[in-house]
Amino acid sequence: MPDPAASNLLASELTAHRVVGKFPTFKNTEVAYGSADRTVERETEQRLYLLSAWRVAPFYSDRERAALAWTEAVTQLASTNVPDHVYAGAREHFSQDALVNLTLAIVAINGWNRLCVSFRATPGKYQPAKLRAAAS
Repeated sequence: MPDPAASNLLASELTAHRVVGKFPTFKNTEVAYGSADRTVERETEQRLYLLSAWRVAPFYSDRERAALAWTEAVTQLASTNVPDHVYAGAREHFSQDALVNLTLAIVAINGWNRLCVSFRATPGKYQPAKLRAAAS
């Protein structure tokens, strides 16, 4: 079973990266479509907007930092080859099963991004349910 905290954090990170465009793959796409709904409800704007500075922002636990480092390394696999120290850091905080589940979520969302970029999806069209309801 996926770790809810790690899954929420992952959705938050990928949603935040959609906003700030940190990863080239995320620049022109909507990421974590359904997860964005949950993210809006569970995360503060402060944590979302400062996520690109997760290494220095004081809002993230050691476990969250390990998940974020893992997410970046797996996402940037071609250039990072997932360094041993990142794996070791992730294993300090996640069981093998939890790390597998986190990695599967990363792979799925990265796949969605590649589909959206490849097929020229227009960014900015998706709105989380909470925002759609407030607008109507």
